[in-house]
Amino acid sequence: MSLLRKKDFLYPFFIWLIFILWYFSFFSQFEELRIKFGDFFDCQSFYLFHPSPPAKDKIIIVAIDEESRVHLKKRWPWKRKMIAGLIKNITAGKPKVVGLDIVFSGTSTPEDDEALASALKEYPHIVLAYVLKRNLSLPLEKFIKSAKAIGFVNRINEAGRIRKNRVFYIDERREVHYSIDIHILAEYLGISPSKLSVNPSEGVRLGGKLFIPAPSGINFINYLVHPRQFSVFSAYKVLNKEIDSSVFKEKIVLVGATDPLVHDEHLTPLGNFWGVAIIGNSLVMMLSNRFIHTVSLGGVIFIVLILGVLIIFLNQFSLRNSLITTSFIFASLYFLSLYLRSRDIRFDYFTFFFSS
Repeated sequence: MSLLRKKDFLYPFFIWLIFILWYFSFFSQFEELRIKFGDFFDCQSFYLFHPSPPAKDKIIIVAIDEESRVHLKKRWPWKRKMIAGLIKNITAGKPKVVGLDIVFSGTSTPEDDEALASALKEYPHIVLAYVLKRNLSLPLEKFIKSAKAIGFVNRINEAGRIRKNRVFYIDERREVHYSIDIHILAEYLGISPSKLSVNPSEGVRLGGKLFIPAPSGINFINYLVHPRQFSVFSAYKVLNKEIDSSVFKEKIVLVGATDPLVHDEHLTPLGNFWGVAIIGNSLVMMLSNRFIHTVSLGGVIFIVLILGVLIIFLNQFSLRNSLITTSFIFASLYFLSLYLRSRDIRFDYFTFFFSS
């Protein structure tokens, strides 16, 4: 290589290295951009490459929706006696498990509380929700005793989006709390709550049937189903027996609010999702064994270095050829990144493309 050629390569190379060092010196300042890039690739990959997983057909959502409010002329919250009637009409179809994304904390009238406790007791496959916080917002004791299990419904809000899920939490007394989706899945698979076990640095094991990777109790939610792709029935139709209860047979039935006035909508990489649809996506991910595998930052940096050297080398040639070749490389990398994301492999896209 001539001296001129060495200069053509080395000068850009050292300038690029200085740029990389500058970027990593202010790495935390780019957090929001990295999250937005990740959301962009998640969204693009979903609409270009994601077929609906078969596991979504195992789930039915009974929606406390705007239609129900209009037809029943009742705003949320409904009387517990009314919820009890809804539960009875669902369980008449013998679903494998019913998950109620409703927190029954505090007392109501004795008649209402007794009706709900009775409906829960009659069907031993119902999971209730609660909010995990310093002062636990638990359902009434009579509801806890009547239900199969209770699971928390806390969501991790990161830069205004729900991208991650907490599946277990170990409190200061070393007591393990599991999320509602873990308890629903365990009941669906016929696993007793006593058979759940945790490795804090790895995740949750559901008996000998399934392992959920979740270091420190947290994993990425792999959004595989848009809310409208689930089978969704309005709660008022179930209450009025306009839906044949046989549709619930052997299914996971999730009951939750989708009415905009209830404000249980959350921003995700794919847009606004109902809280109950986020639980549904978590279940589909676990049932399909479609967990997200993240390439380490070290791996990303290694690939960036190789690409950077390659692009600087190519730029020694004519401007036209360099532009064509570099554009082709980046277009190929873009579609390869989308494809890999559809195969549940993701990485720090902003660092990768910005540094390259």
